[in-house]
Parts: sequence; C-alpha cells; structure tokens
Amino acid sequence: MVMHRNFRRGFALLLAVVMVLLMWKDYGLQGATTPPTKTTIPEDLKMDIRSLFYVQKVEKIDSLMNARPWFNGALLVAVKGVPIFSETYGYADFRRRRTITENTPFQLASVSKQFTAMAIMMLKEQGKVAYEDTVQRFIPSFPYKDVTVRMLLNHSAGMPNYFWLTEHKWTQPTPPSNQQVMELLAREEPSLYFRPGSRFNYSNTNYVVLAAIVEKASHMSFGKFIEEYIFQPLGMNNSYVYSATYGHEPMGAKGYRRYGRGYREIPGTVNDGAVGDKGIYASLVDLFKWDQALYANVLVQEETLKEAFSPLVLHDKYAMRYGFGFRLQQDEMGHVVYHNGKWNGFRTGIHRYVDEKATVIILNNTNKPGNTRIINEIEDILFRNRPPELAALEESIENFS
Repeated sequence: MVMHRNFRRGFALLLAVVMVLLMWKDYGLQGATTPPTKTTIPEDLKMDIRSLFYVQKVEKIDSLMNARPWFNGALLVAVKGVPIFSETYGYADFRRRRTITENTPFQLASVSKQFTAMAIMMLKEQGKVAYEDTVQRFIPSFPYKDVTVRMLLNHSAGMPNYFWLTEHKWTQPTPPSNQQVMELLAREEPSLYFRPGSRFNYSNTNYVVLAAIVEKASHMSFGKFIEEYIFQPLGMNNSYVYSATYGHEPMGAKGYRRYGRGYREIPGTVNDGAVGDKGIYASLVDLFKWDQALYANVLVQEETLKEAFSPLVLHDKYAMRYGFGFRLQQDEMGHVVYHNGKWNGFRTGIHRYVDEKATVIILNNTNKPGNTRIINEIEDILFRNRPPELAALEESIENFS
C-alpha cells in the first residue's frame, strides 16, 4: 500500500490548522491595527492536507477490495500523479504458489491496442505513416484497396474477423505471425463487413493489420519497435511483446479459468501468434509510467494525442465513442479515456479521468468477472457523493497561494 491507513491521529489538529488559516485569510485575524496580508500555506502542508482526503478514499478502496476475496491480480489508483493505492492479490502461478507483485507482467489483452496506436502516432510524427495512407501502400497484397490507416485506428474499416481465418485455414504447427495473417487475408479474401469508412465495428483484425504496418514502415519487428521507442524511454522494465510464433513461453502471470473450487491454467491458442490487438505484457508499475507519460505528452506532441482522444465522427454527425486505441466517455467525471481487455484468462483495464488527472489500473489473471464493478465503485469513492464541506475545504486549499 502506498498510502498509510492510520490517519485519524492528527486529523482534528490538521483540520483545525486549516480552518484557522482560512479564517486568518478571510476575516483578517492578523489584528485590528495590522493591515491584512496575503496568507501562504507551505507546499508541504498543502500535500499533508491533500493526503488527508486521499487517505479517507484509500480506506474505502481497501474495504472495497477486502470484500472481494476472489480477486486475483493487481490494482492501482492514482490522483494528480500520486499513486494513492497500490496493492497486489493472489498468485501469478497457482501451482507453484508464486505470488503477484507490482512488477509482475500481465497479458494486457485489448489494452495492448493503445500501444499499437501510439506506435502509429509516432511513425506519423516521423513522417513514415500518414493516417490517410491506404494499407496497400505498405502491404501491396492487401486485398481491400480503400482501407486506410485511420479507418483501422478507429474501427471503421469493416474488416472481417481474423480469428475465423486462423482457426479454419491455418494448418502450420505454430501460430501465424502478423505477416502470415496478412498472407491469409490475401489468399482467402474474406468479404468486408461494410464499405470502409461507413460504419463502426470494433475488430481485433484492425490492430493486427496496424502492427503489420508498423513493421513495414519501421523495418523493425513490432516487438522491437515497442521496446525501443516506448518501453525503454519510459523505463518500463517489466514489459514486453509476446508472440507464440517464436516458440518461447511468456514470462509473468499465467492466465486461469475457474475450475471447481480452484483454477486451471488456460493453454495457448492459434491466435497467440499475432500481436497488436493483444500480446503486450506489462506490470502495474509500468502501466503507471505509461499513464503518466500520456499526461505529460512524453512520446508524441499534445496535438497528436488530442486527436487520438477524439471520437470517430461518421457522416459528419454521428460521434462514435472511440478514438485511436482508446474508448471515450463524457459524463459527470469529465473526459474519460479508457480501455478494457479480456484474453485467455486475463481481464484488464486502464481508466484515465483526464480532467481530474486520475487513473485506475486493474489487472486480473483469472476469468472471474468483476473488474467493471470494482472500477465503478472506485469511481464512486473518488468522484461521487463527496461531502460538500470537504469539497469546499479542498477547493479553498487548492486556491491558496
């Protein structure tokens, strides 16, 4: 746990200090004959006051998780760049009783898509890819001439499901790579679901194609590009791209399904070779580094990220709640940028509350559902039903010079 739980000692004293400072400022208690002066609260005291609010929230989050003994994974909650809650639960490997730590890599499943989108954004800023480029510019054998990079990013390409192709048409002993999936598409030419650019349809195929484009445009493997341009610069030392095409076993947490009173490890599938739609492993600590880099525009320019966090608009009037590798939501919590994932026993999610500069990261290596409910309840704790007197006091502290 990052934040301590025993906050009650000193609560009344700290609150009294704050109230006195507020009165000192607002009512001129410096003395009747002394002109009012501007009151300044030291930054370390401000941090202590903020911690007061955070610790109350932490205790509620801790109680929430204690009421869910079934949860097996890792959870981090951050507010304004401060990780106020970080805990791990259960086993990365049930058979060997190897426990999960904050550095244990998890298969991110569809949370991987935001890394694929970032790779494309970086190549775009390097001048090697344009959003309006067709896929055929990079992969001439690609059978759909009107599909563009932008359509792949925002799921408006109408691409067929590559899972069906690999499960019915692939006959080799090892799962196909991205380039081999491209060859399958060229050979079989399954029909598009709709005219490219006319509708929205979430499709894993889009991001497998994007990863193949990354390889063609950068002349590097997808894993090497992500390692060199994202993981290394951000210090994500427990993250990597995994493809079963190359035969080795993934490191980190294993994925499980509930079996009787215990869990059974889920074996690999023919779809574990292709990456981009999934395939990235990262730890809790590394995902927080990724999150903070997005807030600070470390990897790409602010305008590039702004476009990635903007919704797809169809026919100039229908806004779809998807950007580039991120789902989007606008509600009482402001602008929420998020994505969830589910693959081979892993259930993952990263929810970023951009206006509040807050983040919830949840990693679960079992097929037990419940991540969404946990996130919703954490949102209640962080943003909803806040006592008005505490909200007013917090605002007053933030407004002090």
